[in-house]
Amino acid sequence: MDNTTTIYEQNNETYNLMLRNAFLNYSDDLLLIDINQRFLDKYKENDQLGSCLLPDQLHFGEKGHNEYYQVLYPIVLDKVEGIARSRGRMW
Repeated sequence: MDNTTTIYEQNNETYNLMLRNAFLNYSDDLLLIDINQRFLDKYKENDQLGSCLLPDQLHFGEKGHNEYYQVLYPIVLDKVEGIARSRGRMW
């Protein structure tokens, strides 16, 4: 691992920790979907995280976007359906 990668990972870890800590102050009003942790839990152990990224190792590739969708879609759908039900409307 080169120095640039190490610095990026340290900064990313710090940034995500700050977000998680900030969330604790607003947890009644917000839903934290910890995508970073999901990817780490699923791919980091086998060092397969890179398989979800483009060659720049920063942006999602097709596999990463598919995983992102699999995490977010059911959560967003549930929230939208809940709002629709609360307003007496369903599509």
